[in-house]
Order: sequence, then C-alpha cells, then structure tokens
Amino acid sequence: EHFREGQEQMASEVKEALEQGGHILLNAPTGYGKTAAVLYAALRHAYDSNRRVFFATARTTQQEIAQEVAQRLAMKGLPLRAVQIRARDKVCLNDVVVCRSERCTFAENYHDKVREADLVNEIWSTRNQATGAPTVDEVVSLAERHRACPYALTIDGVEQADLVIGDFNYLFDPSVRLSAIDADLSDWVVIVDEAHNLPDRAMGYGSPEILLAHAE
Repeated sequence: EHFREGQEQMASEVKEALEQGGHILLNAPTGYGKTAAVLYAALRHAYDSNRRVFFATARTTQQEIAQEVAQRLAMKGLPLRAVQIRARDKVCLNDVVVCRSERCTFAENYHDKVREADLVNEIWSTRNQATGAPTVDEVVSLAERHRACPYALTIDGVEQADLVIGDFNYLFDPSVRLSAIDADLSDWVVIVDEAHNLPDRAMGYGSPEILLAHAE
C-alpha cells in the first residue's frame, strides 16, 4: 500500500536512468523491496515509452516474487499482461518431454486448439483477482483443460505481454533466446536480477562442449 523506506528514491532513480537512456546498478540488502521498486519504475517508463519489460533472474523463487508484484499491481487496477516462463520440462503434461505431435497429445494439433478456443486471450482472463497476471499453475491448468502444451502457450503469450518474467536463458542464451527479444531489444526494458550470477552463465553460453556419448 505504501513505499518502504528507500523504495521511492530507488524507483525514482531507476525511472530517471531509463528516461535518460542509461543503465543503473543497484545494491541493497535482502528485504529492502528492490523487486517491487524496480518493477514499478520500469513499468511506468515502459508505459510512457511504448516498451515492454523483461525481468530476468536465475532463481525460480525470484520469478515468483516478481510475479506476485505483478499480481498486486494488477489487483490495484493496472492494465497489465504479465507472463512467467517456467522451463519446458517443469510444465510438461506428457509422460515424456518430446515435443512432436506423434509422441505428445498436447502438441498434436496445438495451433488448431489455440485458435479454436482463443487460448492466448484466455490467458489474461484468469480466475483470480489479478486479471492479466496469471500464475504458472493457472496457465498450465488452462492448457490441460484444452489438451494443449502449456509451455508453447506461455511462449505465445509472450507476444502480447507487457511484462515477461523468466530465466537468464531466454534473454542471453543465443540458442534459446525468445524471438520477441531477438527481433529488437530496443523495444524492451531489461531488469537483470542478481546480476552477479550472470558471468558464469555467460561463459557457459559461449563455451561449446562435446559429450563422449555423442563422439562414439
């Protein structure tokens, strides 16, 4: 309901940096409220500049915190579409993670199912009070009811989302970077949560490996 001590100044500094086209590095103790303050400022700027926000973090718990912030903003009336991307194998409804129609009933005729039930728009009509900011479980439940792939439905939702929450991979890894990001990064405001984890990830992205099993 109100800013914590220091949050308003942090939000103001983030918004000012974005308006000037710059970058800002923030450091504050746990419990300070960085996620809420930064998302608040980033979304305000994104609305003013017709851009979108990507919240990148290496931890699922941080994704959930960002999603909770989005839900609270939506419940207060912000016209927000926020989607959280969870790894394909974590949301797969099939007995094995094989994304081919002959092996997965949820992949079979996927696009027809999405079109006929208007599932992408249905994502934003969730059953809780936070319309426009569904939880991962709600998206999975929606997909399951229509026998559609929840991961693919989430990625389709990215195309319409104002706020995307996901792992570093979807932003920085060239092999899995989202097409919506790859098209034009200037359309996005990027928040890198716990950025000290990024160098090790980046080295992994740029370090090819050959498995012995593949060499045999």
